[in-house]
Amino acid sequence: DIVAEWVLTATLMACKRLGHYKKWSDRFGQKPILLKDAVIAIVGRGAIGTESMRLLKSAGARDVTVTGASALAPTRRADIVVVATSRRAETVGLINATEMALWKTGSWLVSISHGGVINDHDLSDGLAKGLPAGAIVDCFETEPLPDNSELWSLAILSPHLAWYSPESTNRRVETFRARLKEWQGV
Repeated sequence: DIVAEWVLTATLMACKRLGHYKKWSDRFGQKPILLKDAVIAIVGRGAIGTESMRLLKSAGARDVTVTGASALAPTRRADIVVVATSRRAETVGLINATEMALWKTGSWLVSISHGGVINDHDLSDGLAKGLPAGAIVDCFETEPLPDNSELWSLAILSPHLAWYSPESTNRRVETFRARLKEWQGV
């Protein structure tokens, strides 16, 4: 799945702290970690979370936990927290200042969750204070992300394109056509 590949890529970037180093002297701060040594918590038990776990493990990750939105304890010990849950009434604002304050010092956020699951304002404030230490984010509360958002300078951002590939576009068109024919009774 293309989104799980994005999660694998972003997780490898987080392990290597890519985007964290803004000047040469930053190299003495957070040190890169190996994927095999990273503790990874995936919030989201659906197809994306499950496939992300499979890809991460096949790439060498050994400590990967998949959990639901109602059981966030694994995020407390994680080096990398992957948020892959959908936006529902019970997940709006799930990742907020209170939750991030419980995370391990030096942890990174990788998010492909729907906008609103992560409180963007709290994430900006947290990143400015170093908790989380870094973030790679694909979806936002407000899209397009406003030009004046602090996230542009504080995080690594993808403009809601984790899902995209030429193949995924073709699949969507074919699925639409099939459903249209079904609806039309053809």
